[in-house]
Amino acid sequence: MDSDDLFIDAFLERDQASRNIVKVISKTSTSASQEGGNYLSVVRRVAVTVLRQSGKKERVSLIVKMKPAGEGRDAFLQESGAFKKEIMVYLHVLNAMESEMKENDDYEGILWCHMIGYNPYDCIVFEDLSVQGFRLTDSRLVFLDLDHSLIVMQSLGRFHGLSKVLMKKGLLQRNDFTPHFLIANLQTTERVMGHCLKLSGKHIKTWGNEWVGVGETLMKYSSKIHDEMKRVGEVPENSNLTVLNHGDVWQCNMLFKYARFSRKPIDMRFIDFQLSHYNTAGWDLIYFMHGGMDPEVRRKHLDLLLQVYVHEVKKTVTFYGLHEGDVASIEELKADMTRILPFRLISSFFFRPLFVSKYPFDLEAVMTNSEMSEAIGMDVRSISDPNFREKSELDLKELADEMNEIAWLKPGN
Repeated sequence: MDSDDLFIDAFLERDQASRNIVKVISKTSTSASQEGGNYLSVVRRVAVTVLRQSGKKERVSLIVKMKPAGEGRDAFLQESGAFKKEIMVYLHVLNAMESEMKENDDYEGILWCHMIGYNPYDCIVFEDLSVQGFRLTDSRLVFLDLDHSLIVMQSLGRFHGLSKVLMKKGLLQRNDFTPHFLIANLQTTERVMGHCLKLSGKHIKTWGNEWVGVGETLMKYSSKIHDEMKRVGEVPENSNLTVLNHGDVWQCNMLFKYARFSRKPIDMRFIDFQLSHYNTAGWDLIYFMHGGMDPEVRRKHLDLLLQVYVHEVKKTVTFYGLHEGDVASIEELKADMTRILPFRLISSFFFRPLFVSKYPFDLEAVMTNSEMSEAIGMDVRSISDPNFREKSELDLKELADEMNEIAWLKPGN
């Protein structure tokens, strides 16, 4: 029996009073994540058969999230404080949101699962939402379509709105959270993002003559990606843009419920709050819309997507007595996303291929090698993977045009 089994047994024994559990009879464990879907944890679905005081046996399903093995992953988890942060979000932020909902007769429902136990800071136990009909999409390799994207934008708007309510009441403050992990750990940003973006630029140059300039621009910009992230990462004071960002909104961190006999999503839940941070809403919006969302959906329906988001934020905050002026407009959100150019670049050409390519990113290798070679970390085949490239070429050209307007990137500088 390993330490995680011991923890689950201890947790169930501790919870006997409320669950009337006499003993654990058996346990079975299976993976609860898609291949390539988890870099900072190991997620297992544990089915536990218990004996109750009534003499009846019952099957309880739990989701158990554990620290992954590996020196490199452990170093990254130490830098980001991912497990400690997620436990804090559940204990303080999500519980506070749920309390506000109960006190104000808000019956729209929660947007997360319940944490039912944890071991500081390497193991967390959650309820299993699959018993309520929620599940991952069929494949992380498929970009999210318009139907999925709309319900995500609606849910993200409600989550951001609830965070504004807590901020207004003094229950959530900027100092409660460290900055985005790429801003809080600039050496890692320079090392990992700089290396991978430079490698991507070098590979893009092999696509043909029209791509040589684009690749060179990306390679030059990559040398200062950490400085650029620091520049845009400052949290503005007294801004209607500030929210608690989920921090990791992509296919493998969202569970959907579907209409019966159709593929249309009707409800969703966010999971994995390991990278939550306090900043402008543009950070979550960029990460989702330039990461896991189908790029063609974003380009064709940007205004609709932002309308749905803003409507939900306004509806949420006004329900709790805040003013519409506390909510950023579509124009302000667009300006914020334009401002955060380096994160759009990272989301589009680091995270996006990571999300939808079959070629994995080797975080362990990146974090344990002092000298970064082209063979370390990012598999350049992910950049030319048709699943990524065919829908990303236009974004790459547009981002290169934006970068070419930056003074220090102009020829002669």
